[in-house]
Amino acid sequence: MGKQIRFFMHGNDELKFLEIMEEQGDSIVDDKANPIEINKLKQFFRNTVEEVELTQFFMIFPESKLIRDENGFIEPIESDVIEFSRCSIESENMVWAGRIWAEFNYYDNNDAMVKKDKWFEQKFNKYRNWIKKNLRISVDKGYYIGEEAYKLYKEKGYRMKAGPKVEIKF
Repeated sequence: MGKQIRFFMHGNDELKFLEIMEEQGDSIVDDKANPIEINKLKQFFRNTVEEVELTQFFMIFPESKLIRDENGFIEPIESDVIEFSRCSIESENMVWAGRIWAEFNYYDNNDAMVKKDKWFEQKFNKYRNWIKKNLRISVDKGYYIGEEAYKLYKEKGYRMKAGPKVEIKF
């Protein structure tokens, strides 16, 4: 069974998270395991607050085992990766939630339950705890929001959305 934590991070909020990853020696890759330079994402956040094309990537670690499907895409259930889905901003002053998510158990080809190594869950918990410590929690306590996203919410009236009919309050 997987775990996730949902959030609203934007610009410098996400930049701080990426810098923590970089300090830990962890990396990001696309869905075919091609490296993505964190510095390129940092440049983006210093220049604009608009949405970027790359809406999702995987966090990988020196110890990560990567399993790929027949087309070369990362298989996130079996691989030691954390999926990072970025928040997106729509023109109607709406911000859609992002999340980090990882799977810790899966069934192999023989229908046997496989539990991933403890280090992987500890890595996920470290990043989840960073989010809980450094971002504000929502009224319903199910989402977190960074300071830059909070400014969009409080000062510019952006609505924080978890679904078409679900608005998150802070």
